[in-house]
Amino acid sequence: MADIVNAPKNTDDRDKQIFVVGDDDFNLRRLHRLERQHPWKFVPVLTHEACTDPSVSLTDKIAEAAKIIEDTGGDVDGIIAYWEFPHVAIVSKLAERFGTRWPNLDAIVRCQNKYLSRVAQQEVVPELTPKFAAVDPFEAKPGSIKLAYPFWLKPVRSHSSHLGFAIHDDDELIHALDRIRKRIGHLSGATDQLMQLTHVAEEHRHITSAWCIAEQIISGEDVRQVTAEGLVVPGEDPTIYGIVDSLRYPRKSSFLRYQYPSSMDDDTKARIHEASRKFMKHIGFEGGAFNIEFFHDEKTDRLSLLEINPRTSQSHAEMFSWVDGLSNIERVAALSTGEDEELVPPGGAWGIAAKCFYRRFSDAKVTRVPSREEIEAIEREVDGVRIQIPPKVGRRLTDMRDQDSYSFELALIHMGADDEADVERKYEAVVDRLHFEFEDVRRERGDQGRAAAVGT
Repeated sequence: MADIVNAPKNTDDRDKQIFVVGDDDFNLRRLHRLERQHPWKFVPVLTHEACTDPSVSLTDKIAEAAKIIEDTGGDVDGIIAYWEFPHVAIVSKLAERFGTRWPNLDAIVRCQNKYLSRVAQQEVVPELTPKFAAVDPFEAKPGSIKLAYPFWLKPVRSHSSHLGFAIHDDDELIHALDRIRKRIGHLSGATDQLMQLTHVAEEHRHITSAWCIAEQIISGEDVRQVTAEGLVVPGEDPTIYGIVDSLRYPRKSSFLRYQYPSSMDDDTKARIHEASRKFMKHIGFEGGAFNIEFFHDEKTDRLSLLEINPRTSQSHAEMFSWVDGLSNIERVAALSTGEDEELVPPGGAWGIAAKCFYRRFSDAKVTRVPSREEIEAIEREVDGVRIQIPPKVGRRLTDMRDQDSYSFELALIHMGADDEADVERKYEAVVDRLHFEFEDVRRERGDQGRAAAVGT
């Protein structure tokens, strides 16, 4: 790779040029809206699909992205990403080359690799760290994992609970290991290449992306999950600018919606701020955004750290914009260009905001999804709503990427609302207008009937 190029900062009235690694249609429309509000020009660098293509090495993706930036010409004022892997790692290497702000790879890996992250957490916030163990899924068997049931078993590198299983007994462990062994291979490749570019301790280098982590389950009716979003300006302490509630379907592990602002009490929020600050400083993370997930047991007041993501959450962007008047993507864009002190949240149009997940809990072949025209009509009829439809006609739901192990996302419904009752009203109004059709693929049924979207 070529020597670092210190891109000149703009000193005139031109739009600052910010390169975006891993664009997708929904977020590209979001960026175009931001261009009308700020003196920024967003330039796509590799699509989301290109970033995650397993047939192309990580180093080749970095080289291709660098060439796109060089061929574009003009100043390189910032380089950002809002997807996690390998997008943020690609940006880290590009930031080294072009002299822009972004966290270094070592700090990123100590967030992304669930086992290495737990090791770092144990060093600085042991009281918030559950019991855990590294697991080779190709060698593991009942009795070999030194944690008592129940525990979670998941790859050391994944997201959205993909290939994550709650294990309560030997039979569930055997089933989970079988599923993981068959599908964990697509998570490797770029992950292991990334490890070779970092300074991970020799004692941990054998834990590749084909490994898993087992973690003590923190559960109960009184346990709440929240996500703290923040950023670190170089040379300054980490800052938390918002906490989001994560609500689940009743008696299920799948998310029903994210909701902002959190209704958590101020004392617990202050503990979350302090734990986040301590951990991010400990790993040397600066020049970028992050989000940290926590569990809080309201009955015992126990706070536990779930995981750290070295990026802003694009899932939360509309929520922050609707409530604060400033999205987290605006924050990371300003941070990347050095304009972070110039952005002050003006206040948004709604008192509360949410991202809702409309799900199906069994596999099927998709035969119909709402059309673009139908989606636009719903967005006009229901004020303050934006809708994404992940499934594709003709595909099985099991072919969808990055789903949790127990359900499939049919629609992602972003909304601003007056209060929580208004969130629920708008959700029902949208769901009632969404028209999906499915072909049942469960062999034991022996029929090709239509199936309901949720609860089957």
